[in-house]
Amino acid sequence: MFGALFSPLAPAAVLLLGAFILPLVALQLASRWRAQSELRHWSAPVVVGLAAVALAGVRLTFGADAAGEGLELLSGWNFSSADTVAALTIRADALSLPFLLLTILILLAVTLATPLILPAPPKREENVSDLAIWLVLGAGACFLFVSANGLTLVYAVLGFDVLTMFYWLQRGHRELSIARIFLGLFTIAGLMLASLGPTPGAGPGALWLGLALWLRLGLYPFIETNVHGRWQDYGTLAYLALSLVIGVYLAMRVLVQPQTGLMPWLFGLFMLLNGLLAWLSDEQPDLLARLLLVGTAFLVLVAPLDQGATTAYSVGLMLSIVVLWITPHLGRPRLTEGAWSWPYLPAVAATLTLIGLPFSLGWLARTTLYHALLLRDNIPLLFLVILSESLALSGLVRYWLLLWQGDEQSERRSMVGIVVMVPFLIPGLAPLILATLTRTNLPPANFQQEAAIVGALVVTILGGFGLGYFRPTLTSRLKIAPFLLADFARLGWLLPWWAAWLNWLGRFILRIRVILEGRHYMGWALFTALVGILIILLGT
Repeated sequence: MFGALFSPLAPAAVLLLGAFILPLVALQLASRWRAQSELRHWSAPVVVGLAAVALAGVRLTFGADAAGEGLELLSGWNFSSADTVAALTIRADALSLPFLLLTILILLAVTLATPLILPAPPKREENVSDLAIWLVLGAGACFLFVSANGLTLVYAVLGFDVLTMFYWLQRGHRELSIARIFLGLFTIAGLMLASLGPTPGAGPGALWLGLALWLRLGLYPFIETNVHGRWQDYGTLAYLALSLVIGVYLAMRVLVQPQTGLMPWLFGLFMLLNGLLAWLSDEQPDLLARLLLVGTAFLVLVAPLDQGATTAYSVGLMLSIVVLWITPHLGRPRLTEGAWSWPYLPAVAATLTLIGLPFSLGWLARTTLYHALLLRDNIPLLFLVILSESLALSGLVRYWLLLWQGDEQSERRSMVGIVVMVPFLIPGLAPLILATLTRTNLPPANFQQEAAIVGALVVTILGGFGLGYFRPTLTSRLKIAPFLLADFARLGWLLPWWAAWLNWLGRFILRIRVILEGRHYMGWALFTALVGILIILLGT
């Protein structure tokens, strides 16, 4: 960013070294050193800060041509010829730089906002594993973002999902850890099949890739937020944000054609379910997580987009959710204090970005997203997206009501939002800072938008405010039980049917094996009939 001193892997290397060194140091330091609050508070942020310094000195490639300018070889294999036909290569370019910066900002906010990173002397192993997994996940994400070719990307995707497996094992969810491994294998299969297709963006490979992105940004986060109950800790925020950033990056990099058929409706369905759960939720972290899931699904639903629009939307959405998550429940403003407005500035800037205030990153991105959606000429899908976004944005009304009713003071968390996030969220200033740092051509701040785009944005904002403010009235008049409707929207009632279907499928597969191996006289008869049918079909 400011020089060309380090390899593109430098940020990942710093985070990975910190993940190994800090826990070892924390467990070996003498008690008198471990009792120092400054050392316990600032050790992890210093590691992330060093990764940010490494990112500032990374060799960047802008406007690289097809010849492979700026590539660095990690490993290569020679087969029958002297030329390398398979290689792992890396490169930091304009595509990866915004996501590298976003990863560093997320980790910096989480480590700064966490009150006690390293454990106190009586609790020698508390928080050590949490700190290690945060940094390791960040290192895996940084490696994925600098993958320069398909082979390196495949390894990076599988490696990141292996790391998420350890994350869920640490939290006692073995089923989610196994599911993450399956997700990694399914994703790399989709990447390889899509690259082998005769026409980019078409054929079975494109469908498989679309399903993989739907699993990564739709079904899996939906299930994880339903199963995992510890949504108050910052580790969950780091995991969810990094996992979704990976999915958005993959969608921006590999999708070359709009998704067709059933795929947009699958994304729209989970947007609606997450929006409904955000409307029904009374817990601040849960409604923010649902809002994040709705936003990322919307981005992939209208993909592919211009790189600038994807960057603006991703940075604005992720950092806004992080700011709202770490902002304490401040209560009513204390007007007698000299600087009473500063603690509220991060949450206000994040809210304005999420609703798409003019001159903000949200305005630049949301107008582009709705323009792409209107080009689909699919009115039912447009209504579904507007309803889903309105339900999700209704959670912001309840967020501010909870913040207004609190009485929590945390100068540390407030300063994190002000110093780390606000420069990327202030309307007017944020697009300039982001474009300067990443050298990305953001969408222009065009105020002569089509009436349909402006109408969709206005309806979404007004609908969100109305649904949030009048939720008690709506639930009472419509005789809606929020807990029952939330249980229905989480789709837990589908699990018995899903288990029964998988049981039937397993039995069917076993019967096919019996038939093919001839373990029963009926198997021989069916096998003979199948061979005869094949002979007849081939003969015709």
